[in-house]
Amino acid sequence: MFSAMPKTSTLAVMLVAAISAIAAPSASAYSPAQLLNDSLQVGDVPTSFFVNMPKQRATSYLEQPNTKRFDMCVDKGGNKLFGLAPAQQANSAILLYQQESGNAISATRAVASDIYGYANTAKAKAAWTALLAAKKRCAPKASITAPSQGTNVDMKVTQQLKTSKSSGGIPGYTIEQKIVIAAGESGLSTWIDIFSAYRMVDATIVRTQFANNTTISLAKSKLTASWRNFADAEALRIARRLR
Repeated sequence: MFSAMPKTSTLAVMLVAAISAIAAPSASAYSPAQLLNDSLQVGDVPTSFFVNMPKQRATSYLEQPNTKRFDMCVDKGGNKLFGLAPAQQANSAILLYQQESGNAISATRAVASDIYGYANTAKAKAAWTALLAAKKRCAPKASITAPSQGTNVDMKVTQQLKTSKSSGGIPGYTIEQKIVIAAGESGLSTWIDIFSAYRMVDATIVRTQFANNTTISLAKSKLTASWRNFADAEALRIARRLR
């Protein structure tokens, strides 16, 4: 059976709402499925990178108003510098290695990607321009005192920035951050080495990160050239998928 048609006034309201929905510009330039499909995939990662963790990825997707500014680096005063909050954000993370010592995790190694989607290309370019301006304030070295588990900890950060070669009109740059967190009440120091690669394409900014985190020794935190090269190449690969 056919359902009864709505009254004229109700039908008019429905038509106006439908036309408005078609005419209104969407704040989301990409579907969630596209962003997650274009993100870091397990198949992208060389088998040799997996040490003792399963070949799987964890993903998440957010839209405004739940997206937030993303941190990039710190300035000479130890203050975080951020990119502009996107309209969409897709994250994909893959854990490669983990070591436990007693009840604690003493080392982790992971690779991840973030795609920050903006409403249109013009807004993405504006966000990229703002990011490049903020990047100039990233300090080669910084000392930070920050609260952690009810006490203050001292952190020393060194940062190295490089401009990546533009490929097919896709600009980019990289940042490597080495972080030393002094021993607190736990008696353990923490060493972190993070390599981040950024690319801008169409209505998105892409970031990939390779991170080593350990309480064992400084030497155990150091990233290899192959891990850095992978993160750099992966940012470009994701950007090309998005184009």
